Amino acid sequence: MPSIAAFCSCRMSFEISTPDISRKAGQKIIIGVSYFYPTARRDVMISKPAFLQGNYNFKGEGLDKAVDLYKASYTVPNAMTAKLVYCRIGQTSDDLINITLLRDGEVMRLFPLGMKNSMHFPLAIQEELPAGTTLSLQLTAPKGAEGSLFVDLGFMEERPDIAA
Repeated sequence: MPSIAAFCSCRMSFEISTPDISRKAGQKIIIGVSYFYPTARRDVMISKPAFLQGNYNFKGEGLDKAVDLYKASYTVPNAMTAKLVYCRIGQTSDDLINITLLRDGEVMRLFPLGMKNSMHFPLAIQEELPAGTTLSLQLTAPKGAEGSLFVDLGFMEERPDIAA
């Protein structure tokens, strides 16, 4: 068990100026927040969410011909890794379509969607994606099928950081 010397305390204060019936107008209220973090640990994981979201209109070229969704791409930032943690996709056409998630141009996942359907796809395997990896989307649909595609992909970006 770490000793108390292995922890340090930080105190943050916020000042809020709001008039209230129970106080004088303009009186300041100070709210204190304290937290502890270990200083003995050298590796701290910094995490933040990132998203690929959008609405894309499409016209199918055939089930054997994939169409790139050009603005639907995500690149893992430098000095970070990322994991795809959720995927929600919906579509409005009257046909079955397929969304292909590409990792640096290679197929990573397939997401088939029925007519006028939306799905949350559980991701059983969550690979760590290294910095510089680009994920993009392609769509296949029957020739002449038209509709809109709604995409919501969530990533968790992580970076090991050296504590001061």
